[in-house]
Amino acid sequence: MLGGLVGGLRKGKWLSIEYRNNQGSLTKYWIGIYDIDTRYRRLRVEGLHLGTFQNTELTIYIDKIESSKILEGTYQEINEDLIEDIKLNPNKYAFVFTNTANLKILNYLADCNKLDSIPYKSEYDLIDRIDGDKLTSAGYLIDEGQFKAIVKSFRKRFEGEYQRRKVTQLCLNLLSVNTKIGLYVLAYRRLELDVKSRTLRPSEDVTICKEFTIAGEKESIRQFLDADDYYLLEDFEKYAEIIKDRITASNSQINGVDDMPYLICIESEHLVDLSIEYREILDMYEEDRVTTPIKAFFGDLTSPSRRRKDYPINCVSLLQQ
Repeated sequence: MLGGLVGGLRKGKWLSIEYRNNQGSLTKYWIGIYDIDTRYRRLRVEGLHLGTFQNTELTIYIDKIESSKILEGTYQEINEDLIEDIKLNPNKYAFVFTNTANLKILNYLADCNKLDSIPYKSEYDLIDRIDGDKLTSAGYLIDEGQFKAIVKSFRKRFEGEYQRRKVTQLCLNLLSVNTKIGLYVLAYRRLELDVKSRTLRPSEDVTICKEFTIAGEKESIRQFLDADDYYLLEDFEKYAEIIKDRITASNSQINGVDDMPYLICIESEHLVDLSIEYREILDMYEEDRVTTPIKAFFGDLTSPSRRRKDYPINCVSLLQQ
């Protein structure tokens, strides 16, 4: 049930949790974790009540958390001291992060699965309500109405199997190519919702789309940029002007490039939501009901061998049994 706490702390994301309060009722919160009190098994968090949309600093007990999920597209400042303490003293936090060293690979594989699909530009009704010209390097401060609309949109995205398979990201355009059939978004920054400060924060990283879907058709950057120039994409900020010049000079058929910093919505779809499957494995560890094949896969069969010689275990064969 607590698998989301690992990813939330490591990735600097808010979590959606279901919490059993003192009256026994189940309450839904978004939380950003500040610190962990290992002695009393509790968290110090910034909490957003999803009914009132009010932020409050809370102390919540880990044992009363019924479920937790990472809210992709949100921002929470990482407590680097806490992360370092967890690395140096894993036993101290074992009641929360059982088998963390192995299981964090599941979060990585889930991220890879979500990103291993060709993105496309989609419609997003909130964009019309946000003035991209007011974005700065520090972000864009949204008003109360915009904040509520974005939170409601986030919640809607987490409902239903199809919605869970879609990755929707609000972004800031850096460079797009105007083709005859639509816009090819070549470079953008992700915008993350800072729930505490109610700000849309541009990511430090630039995302490059070497493939993009336009009007249902897969398009490739090789249509616009020579293969010898691909190295320029590795440091987009340094070579942005050169990239624009070379695309424009060698593509008379396009309507030019667009480097205006306006908001766009990028979506992609993955066939299977691996996070659900991985969450089942996390729950198995937390409830101490891990099967032998899973233990073998993660190298947890540590009991001494009675054989004179140890032989490697074929984890793939075990998982197929």
